[in-house]
Formats: sequence, structure tokens, C-alpha cells
Amino acid sequence: MHTPQLQVFELCLQFLRGKSVSEAKAVDAPCERWHLLKQWMRVQYALDAWRYREPLEIEAPLVFPPVAVREEYEQLQVLGSGAFGSVVLSRARSTNELYAIKSIDKSKICTEEAARLLAERQILAAATHPFVIRMEGAFETATHYHFVLEYCPGGDLYSLLEATNQMSEALVIFYTSSIVSALVYLHHAHIAYRDLKPENILLDARGYLRLADFGLAKQKLGPTDTTFSFCGSVDYMAPEVILGCGYGLPADVWSLGCVVYEMLTGLPPFYTTRGRRVLFDKICKGQVLYPSYLSPDAILFIQRCLDLDPSERWTVEQLLEHPFLNAVDWYQLGIQQVPVPLVPDLRSPVDTHYFADQFTSQPVAGVLVDTADAFGEFDWHRVEVDSR
Repeated sequence: MHTPQLQVFELCLQFLRGKSVSEAKAVDAPCERWHLLKQWMRVQYALDAWRYREPLEIEAPLVFPPVAVREEYEQLQVLGSGAFGSVVLSRARSTNELYAIKSIDKSKICTEEAARLLAERQILAAATHPFVIRMEGAFETATHYHFVLEYCPGGDLYSLLEATNQMSEALVIFYTSSIVSALVYLHHAHIAYRDLKPENILLDARGYLRLADFGLAKQKLGPTDTTFSFCGSVDYMAPEVILGCGYGLPADVWSLGCVVYEMLTGLPPFYTTRGRRVLFDKICKGQVLYPSYLSPDAILFIQRCLDLDPSERWTVEQLLEHPFLNAVDWYQLGIQQVPVPLVPDLRSPVDTHYFADQFTSQPVAGVLVDTADAFGEFDWHRVEVDSR
């Protein structure tokens, strides 16, 4: 007898081979999820479910046998730096592959922040989605924690907004659909991202985006669960976060609405120069002005995201069906085969001109050595699973 997982898998294959939705509906499927096949994200989720014979649980990532690794990374150029560490473009000497290695100084973080780093490592180790940053490995040395991440040479959405001020609606739809797809994946895995903002949205060499920096992400948060930590970036913070009354996955949708508004207009919807108190007051009152040049569908999409009542706010699944995203081919988007409205202009694989000069002009340390079995708990390296 076919298991429910296998039936979902077979439905996915029928869908991908061009079967109609009505034909898919007619197939006996105890899980009654035929309608999920309309969205590429759901297809990917079902394929993962079949491959691993159980629902994908990011809070309980796949465990692989220990892998003995020694890798040397030649540090090429600083891409960014902050109070706790830096991100450096690096080349693996064994493969010549380029990575962005995020390094966090142990002496500058507390126990709680170290626990968040481990949680971030767990999420990135298990996450497999085209628009979530891919982690190739993680390791620690005596002084630092290191994340070995895919390199996105197109910079971040914040820098792009600074350069363009505002974007065309076609480009905004392209980016928005990718963010929605990633959030559907994360929310399915009961993960609240909690820090959606332009600075955390990176662009790869082809112009496709990645959600990055999962340091504030919250695991094991179901559709009706709430948490109370005051965290995130204030311009994109939901009113329920500010009020301290408990918040959940809908807070990510609020942040999405803020990002979409900013892409279309050049500024966040509640922007003010009068301080945090005025900002919070505007957010909690939902005071948004919509420029006349915005399309009705764009305005309605943002309004669905910025509903003051989180229970009435649209979910990311509902947003998949919103008229603003009607033209999106979710399957082609998921396999990254849709036309990209804006492709980064890169002169070479190590071109870093999309990153700020204040970072790229900084000196690098030299060679970073990863010995995976040195410490254990934090160390992780991606192992490809044979899906046959």
C-alpha cells in the first residue's frame, strides 16, 4: 500500500509533468493536500517529505555521521563588519570555490548570544530552499565561531535601494514573490524569521535573492503560538512586538509589507526623523500614506500585510494567491528559470563593487583553517544525500 508521503510525491510528479489540477484532485490522497501542488514551495516540501520519509522538521535537523574535514580558506576581501565580527570573501583551497565566511568573536558575545548562534547553525544546516542562504559548513576555533555561506556577489537589497531610490513594480513583484516563497517554507517549518529587512536580503550573481542572517529566528513557533522577545529592526517591527502582548508568524508578514512599501517608494512606511517614540506611535496606529503612483494591487497587498490585527493579517500562504502576484509562475520561480529583471553587473567572480568601500578596503587576516573535529558541537559540514 502506498504511504501518504508517496502519494503526495506521485501527485507532485503528475503536476510537474503537466497534469491539470482537476486530474490531481481525482487521485486518492488521504492527506487531502492536492491544492498545495499549485505552489512550488509546497511541491518542494512534499518532495523533501518523501525523500526523508517524514515531514521536514528544521528544529530537528537531519543528523549525518561525523565527517573529518580539514579545509584551508584563503581570505580575499572583507564584505562587512560589525560589533561582533565580520564577513569575509574566502576561497577554499581544495576546490577553489568562493564562500562568504561570517566570523563571530567569542569574547564579544554573551551566553545567550552564543545559544542563538547555535540555533542559527541548526536552522541553516537543515534549511533547503532556493531563496534561503545556503550554509556549506560551520566550525569554531579557540576565538571565533565561523559560518561558511554561499557568496552572493550582488550585495544586499538595502544597497540597491540606496542606488536606485525606488524600484519598478515588475522588479518588486519578482523580489516579493521570492521572499513570500521563502517565508512559506520557514513558516511551514514553524520558524519565525523575525528580522526581515533590506539589509538581510542578498542577491546572487544571477539576481535571485537569498534571506540571510537567521540570528534572531525563532524555532518551534506554530501558527497559533506566541513569543515575547523584543527583537528585530524598529522600522519593520509589527505593532504586537512593540506592545509586548505576544506575537507569532504574522509579525513576519508585517515586516514583508514594510519591505514591499520601501521597495516601491524608497522609504519604510512609518519612516520618521522624530525619534523612536513617534515611530512606534505611527506603527501602532497604522498610519500609512500611499503615493498616487502605486497600483491598486500593490496598495491592497501592502494593506493585507499591515493589518493592525495579526489574526486578520493575511498569512504568507494567502499572499501566494494575491492579485499582486498573479503573474508569478511559482514552479519556474522555484527552479530559478524566470526572467530576472535586474542582473548584477559583475566583471569577475571576485568582483566586490556591490559592497561598501569602508569594508572592502579593510585588511584581511590571511588563511583560516577549519578542522572539523576540533570542538564538535558547533561544527557541521554539508553532506549531499543520494535522493534516488
